[in-house]
Amino acid sequence: MGRNYLNKKISTMLFLCFMLFFVNIIAEESYSGLYIKITDTTTAIKNNNQNEAKKLLSEVKDEFKKVKNADSAKGKKVQELLNKEKSTLSEDDLREVTTALLAFEKEQNPVDDNEEKKKFQSRMNPALDVLEKAIQSKDVELMKKTVGDKAKVKASGGVRDFETAKKYIELGAERLGTSSGIAIVTGAENKSSGY
Repeated sequence: MGRNYLNKKISTMLFLCFMLFFVNIIAEESYSGLYIKITDTTTAIKNNNQNEAKKLLSEVKDEFKKVKNADSAKGKKVQELLNKEKSTLSEDDLREVTTALLAFEKEQNPVDDNEEKKKFQSRMNPALDVLEKAIQSKDVELMKKTVGDKAKVKASGGVRDFETAKKYIELGAERLGTSSGIAIVTGAENKSSGY
């Protein structure tokens, strides 16, 4: 049970690190302002405010024209979608623009995904190896040192008396998985095998 809890926490931490890593890739030119305006346009459409949506999309169009390399192959596709005259804008229209803008961004700032994944793994694997060894050896102190305040350590399996519970808490466990709570609190001897 403790291992499953830690595995979920580790998986969550890995996912967050992965996302933060790729979000922090610094591009030569940022298109975040365009994405924000597209999101604002979507909100206007959801609020049935077509005038505001058209105004915002017109701003996106004007800002995109100022972007470096807006006349590239992918840039032309973005401009083509932005130049479409529509009586009513829809979320699907904005999805198309966003997809084209993402393709343009990838064209302008190519990233070798496999190479970036390898770099990320080479930085994460040593820490994960230490944590895996700590989990397998049931070294609560090392687990706590490895994860710090980012995850809570739960000791479970074999926690049937006060002394064992106290030892794990002193080592840094913040939770105990036990079916012997009454015996631990009262100091009574627990005769069950745990199941």
